Amino acid sequence: VAFNAVGGKTFKQDMKLLDAGGREVLYGASKRSGQKWGMLSTLKLVWDMGIVIPLFGVMTSKSILGVNMLRIGDNKPELLKHCLDEVVKLRLDNKIKPLIGGVYDAQEIAKAHTLIEERKTVGKIVMKW
Repeated sequence: VAFNAVGGKTFKQDMKLLDAGGREVLYGASKRSGQKWGMLSTLKLVWDMGIVIPLFGVMTSKSILGVNMLRIGDNKPELLKHCLDEVVKLRLDNKIKPLIGGVYDAQEIAKAHTLIEERKTVGKIVMKW
């Protein structure tokens, strides 16, 4: 499984890495965020990702799943809550250990956000309140 929050050309790269039975989960398009060209940036993102024809999935035995957490939160908040509760449980049970890319005090939130926007972080950013 490839999890992709970036979109654009990385989508095609992920699909090439997957073998038969592989799945790509798209849950964002950060490649477009912060772009100054508006609709042109969106069109560039679509161009870089290419056209996906459903028959491609059948021929290669690969699948693509798109997830928009805001839409799920709006339409099925109980599902979103359940998923978040399960993630917290996995973390508390030390079954998952997220990579921490930095810890910042609340006063540094603008700095932390800028680092994320400029793609200068790796892992999760933690804010201390």
